Amino acid sequence: MITNSSQEGANLLGYRHARKGEIMAERTKRIHFFISEKEHEKLMRRVFKSGLTISAYMRHLINNRIPQDRPPAEYFEVLSELRLIGKNINQIAFIANATGIIEAAKYDDQHNELLCTILRIIDVAQMPVEVR
Repeated sequence: MITNSSQEGANLLGYRHARKGEIMAERTKRIHFFISEKEHEKLMRRVFKSGLTISAYMRHLINNRIPQDRPPAEYFEVLSELRLIGKNINQIAFIANATGIIEAAKYDDQHNELLCTILRIIDVAQMPVEVR
């Protein structure tokens, strides 16, 4: 039987869902420190490239995680397409489980669309960055 639980999948991937208010309630300490102009420029450049706030960027560093650059816009477009394809496949699976019949043509179409989208992701991920 094909399951339809995204929560199950999220738990398997190790995601922890917590509300923003719960997390912020744990953060009660404020830090203020000085850095040089050069350090500030370097920090701001890295923060901008990551798409994070300064606070989020620093928390990543404190927790031994180096923030990555913000993905290109194409990444979010492809992610949206993957979500739609996933919903379509889940609908096909739901009908197949309920009726015992699978619409092979619809499934094949979605499968092919999924493969094309995966290839787009690979292209975007491996696209060289222009150096100026």
